[in-house]
Amino acid sequence: MLEDLVFGCCAAMWWLAVAFMLPSWREKADDPAFRGLLFVFICKAIALTLANSHVLAAIDHGLGVPNIAILLQHLTGGVAFTAAVLVVLVHWSFPPDKARRAAQIRVVAGVAAAFVLVALWLLTDTNVSGRLTHYLVANADRPSGAAYLLVYTAMFSLGLVEIVRICWRYTPSTQSHTLRIGLRLTAVGSVIYLVHPLNRAASLVADAVDLNPLSWETVSLAAIGVGTVLIVIGLPFPLWHRRVAALAGWLQSYRVYRKIRPLWRALYEAVPEIALESPGSRLGDAHYHLYRTVIEIRDGWRIVRQDLDPDIARRAEEQGRAAGCEGLELRAFVEARQLKAALAARRDGRRTEAAEVPEAYLSESFSSEVAWLTRLAEAFTRA
Repeated sequence: MLEDLVFGCCAAMWWLAVAFMLPSWREKADDPAFRGLLFVFICKAIALTLANSHVLAAIDHGLGVPNIAILLQHLTGGVAFTAAVLVVLVHWSFPPDKARRAAQIRVVAGVAAAFVLVALWLLTDTNVSGRLTHYLVANADRPSGAAYLLVYTAMFSLGLVEIVRICWRYTPSTQSHTLRIGLRLTAVGSVIYLVHPLNRAASLVADAVDLNPLSWETVSLAAIGVGTVLIVIGLPFPLWHRRVAALAGWLQSYRVYRKIRPLWRALYEAVPEIALESPGSRLGDAHYHLYRTVIEIRDGWRIVRQDLDPDIARRAEEQGRAAGCEGLELRAFVEARQLKAALAARRDGRRTEAAEVPEAYLSESFSSEVAWLTRLAEAFTRA
């Protein structure tokens, strides 16, 4: 069914968010906002997993209690989720003392709403026959079912409205750019998600005028799909941003490391003592390995520079100019050919100390040094 596909994809995203946050638990376990955020993700992930019709039927059958899974879904995905999001937002928006009091109020309200839902669920006389995934609609014509529907949708809707209010109110005063983006995404996602409880509340009116509320179920599914995705991206957006930026930096360092590695390898084979670690050591921190490789290339260059033949440099310069090279490109062209010839001479045992020892290229920063060695390594590979 379409519902199972939508709920399954959304559940996967929320479980992915849980897995994404777990590695930070040891570092941020004392942060109430982080604990609340992790609780938000776990609650919504459980609720969206329970929304699958096969999971619903399996839990009801396994526990032997009709529609118990629906209640669990509403408690985790509606009551607990909304209360926990509000707790996270007040911790982000208020000073610690004020946030603590505001969070306690929202937790108490959530617990009270949960007790009311459980009581109304117990009063609703239902059977497992029919569409378990549309429990609210199926029982809208019964007093206890209608009350359950009203309490659930009112609590859910008011919670989402409060999320939107807090996000938009405190976004301008937030210093962090990434947090502002996250709050806006959460607000937009909550507005879209609001369509779902409002659609469920419309079941009461639809039943009174003899309409089928499931005829516009696709709208509700779209709201769930788009809204929850924006929320799951928006709430942890600062953490997503830091992790993605760190990953991008790692990939950039690894890419450059791979480019200059052939140059390092050639120097290492000629002068093994430049290596601080074994060449076969495991690559973990790409930034560290790039830094070490740059230093070791420079160390190797200083050792072999006395073997750089100025005659080869003059011939290489003529060839480079003839090929249209100039500036740093020409210097890399010349130095790469000098270096390759010097390493070959060392390997063959025909070293000759040059009368003119060239000066190293002076870089203004580590990034410019990396850029130069990348250019030199590319020229060395082509030489």
